[in-house]
Amino acid sequence: MQRSREQTATQNLLDVIRGERPEIPENTGSKVPLLKQKGNALSFGLPAKSMSLGVFISQTHIALALTIDRGAAHKKGLVQWQTIPVPEDQSLGTRHFPGILKRCITQFTGGKKKVSVWCALDSAHLKLKQLTIPDLPESKIATAAFWGLKKESGFNENLEILDFEILGEFKVDGIKKKQILSYSVPKLEVEKLKKIFLKADFPLKGITAIPFAMQNLVRMGQIPSEHDYFAIVNINRDNSEVFCFSKKGILLVRSLRTGSLNLVEELDIPDDTDPIDVLSSMDNPDAKAYPGMQEPSERLISKIVRTGDYCAHNFTGNIPLEQYTFFGHTDQCTPFMNQVEAMIPAQVTTFKPSQDSLPTGGGAALPKNAEQRNQILIAFSIALSANKITPNFLYTFSDRKKATKERKITLATVALGLFLLAGAGGGAFLPYHVHCKGPRNPGNNPAGTEPIRASRHRGIHFQSH
Repeated sequence: MQRSREQTATQNLLDVIRGERPEIPENTGSKVPLLKQKGNALSFGLPAKSMSLGVFISQTHIALALTIDRGAAHKKGLVQWQTIPVPEDQSLGTRHFPGILKRCITQFTGGKKKVSVWCALDSAHLKLKQLTIPDLPESKIATAAFWGLKKESGFNENLEILDFEILGEFKVDGIKKKQILSYSVPKLEVEKLKKIFLKADFPLKGITAIPFAMQNLVRMGQIPSEHDYFAIVNINRDNSEVFCFSKKGILLVRSLRTGSLNLVEELDIPDDTDPIDVLSSMDNPDAKAYPGMQEPSERLISKIVRTGDYCAHNFTGNIPLEQYTFFGHTDQCTPFMNQVEAMIPAQVTTFKPSQDSLPTGGGAALPKNAEQRNQILIAFSIALSANKITPNFLYTFSDRKKATKERKITLATVALGLFLLAGAGGGAFLPYHVHCKGPRNPGNNPAGTEPIRASRHRGIHFQSH
């Protein structure tokens, strides 16, 4: 045993000298106990191909939300969810995390491997810009998106992944123009997520960004709006995000450095109590009943209003946003929402997702805890992702172009094959038709001749007297 260890150490030293480092096995986290989970795992048979799993990873939790595709006639709803606390020393970026993630997803999905798994990058990683370009053919739009984002947002093609979406066409002084949305994220962040899920044995179907997950809620009818311009507001523990939309898609993302903790920092809250629980349980409609909270609430709401005004001045032709939908830590805080309705000159709503029923008859009621509810709603928005409606940084314009080319080649090959088969079938039938079929009306044959008859041998011959 001692000699074996010496040989291994010697071999490792030689590898270092040669510049070859021995591969260090990844810690899969298999011995790390999972903390108490909230929500339910799947305990029934479902076709894995119809399932879509959204994974939202925060600094403290893994949130999982499941949707099922029941066809075009049925709206996707929240079927099942689960949140799992992750200790700080085993969070995203540590060696333990892929193993913990694998166990969480395996337990939640019952070990199904063909589930479509999506994840999302934080809004801070996304560069986003609406561009007006000439009426270019589709083959040249990528170049316009490239230079437009490079000029407006400092896009770096060596460090970032670029993609774009065509929003529509319009005319300016009779000249046709195109409107596109150009966006990028860091390659390194995409590769990190991709590698983590590969190590967890659940390869990702797609990686999007949180703003596009919010866009899923709009495009899938989860947040209906009759207005041309509107916003979704998510208030988190440390910050708030405002997502401004038109009916075509996202216009603007603004992160505010004010979160739910700032609203209650002046309140006298016991050390063993989560301030978010206190905030979400406030049911007195009078904000004055909570001294110290009214002023920070007004500051946050004013920032939200100014964001809407900025969007109107720069993106909507000075048409104001007409609807604000809130979700997060404050949507069940009565005094805050009353203040919102008093200060925002538009319709104010809170987000309640469509829910789907399980084959066993159970439902997926949202958690009562505000922190968990916020995590699940974000995971649900990610679970709604699909390549047809959601930007996917694992499937960008170059991949779409390649797929289109491959489809054309496949269709051309199939068409050629059918043509050759049809030709071969016609060629086989023609000799039989010539050799075996005589004249339809023998009475019309010239006198002194016999009808043309099929020979036993190839060809035909005349018989005469």
